[in-house]
Amino acid sequence: ASFSAQVWLYANRPDKAIDYLYAFANHASSTRTWREEQSFRGTRNGQIFGDMPHNWASVEFVRWIRNLIAFEVGGELRLLVGTPASWLEGSGVRLRGVPTRFGRLDLHARFDDHRVVIDATLQTRAGDARLGRLLITPPFEADLIIVNGRPVSDGDDARHVVMQSHVDDGS
Repeated sequence: ASFSAQVWLYANRPDKAIDYLYAFANHASSTRTWREEQSFRGTRNGQIFGDMPHNWASVEFVRWIRNLIAFEVGGELRLLVGTPASWLEGSGVRLRGVPTRFGRLDLHARFDDHRVVIDATLQTRAGDARLGRLLITPPFEADLIIVNGRPVSDGDDARHVVMQSHVDDGS
């Protein structure tokens, strides 16, 4: 399911990736891990399939959530591409020091009075220009998107806004 959901993100169908996420989460065990197979009680098949936690499933689950918030495609970093609107309510979502191929991302995104407010920095190394474009494309309607205090219009390349970032000079 996690691999299929990634494909849905590439296919610009974040709604399907979100549906798969919740379905996948609903199949976790009571300890919030996954087994190779989880047989129904009473089927007498419990001992047949998998006996260890499926650790890669947990890793894929975390990666999946990260990609719904910050998704790397080629030279682009797409923010909020699959983030459900409900995740931005209250205190919103935060990423701290999340590695991307473009540098480490700090992001706080939330709703504030019908606006999406994003505070973000991308920690890059001096002279590193791998990021081609940064797109903010939430899968829901927003009256206004504000990045680091600056309104961003639909289709804007907001790279220059977010790239007001800390540059690691190696010291």
